[in-house]
Amino acid sequence: MKYIYLLSFIFFANYTNAQFSVNASYSLGIPQKEMAQNINSVHGIYIGGQYTLPNNLNNISVGLTTGFGSYANLIKETTFTFNDNSITTDVTYSSKVSSTSAFVKMDLIKNFSIIPYAMISGGSQKFYSSIRIADPEDEDDCKPLEVKTIMSDRTAFYGLGGGAKIDMGIFGLEEKKHFIDISLSWIRGGKIDYINTRKLKDSHEHEADMDMPEKGRPLNVSFINVSSNLIHEHKVAEIYTTPLRLMDIKVSYFYSF
Repeated sequence: MKYIYLLSFIFFANYTNAQFSVNASYSLGIPQKEMAQNINSVHGIYIGGQYTLPNNLNNISVGLTTGFGSYANLIKETTFTFNDNSITTDVTYSSKVSSTSAFVKMDLIKNFSIIPYAMISGGSQKFYSSIRIADPEDEDDCKPLEVKTIMSDRTAFYGLGGGAKIDMGIFGLEEKKHFIDISLSWIRGGKIDYINTRKLKDSHEHEADMDMPEKGRPLNVSFINVSSNLIHEHKVAEIYTTPLRLMDIKVSYFYSF
């Protein structure tokens, strides 16, 4: 649905003969406050469109952007201890973020090669994670009942910040057609669930840890012993709930029609 909105936005801008830009961006979302203790930075790729208002409002632009990012993609060798034995296998953690938002930019000066601006934005972000547990090679050991566990959560957010547009005409390209845009925004949103990927532990470390933070909740995976058919549950990660807090640094390429 979000892509339909983006295409409709492009059609409207072209139909009204307005100045319209399409863009592709790289985003670095640096966690702040409590989030900084639990996850690494979010690396993302985004696409979007921007429409500059006509006449006396041509210092104001509105737009849409959507894309995906990742803050964890790692493999950890983990030992799971049972009553009579233990197994060691690889656990793959993959945690991603999708985001869709609208924004308004106000140019602070005009008709210069470098144009600073202020910006506000708002939209929603979705955090989702998957955990894959490899089957042990020994057929007599326990195997996971759930080879993939997925969790996801979404929250609304707003952003405040600013940046600068650089007309690539100063480097010999066609003027007012190609721009590099560098922005900085502070993202604030509601509470959201996500997997703590900065303090991953072995199963036996989880079980021995008596100082669990109050906000952490266990994420368990079920195992079955192929010999006895007994089912065990073991903790593989922690789920945290904190407010969404990111400092977003974005570098974009814009092409104007």
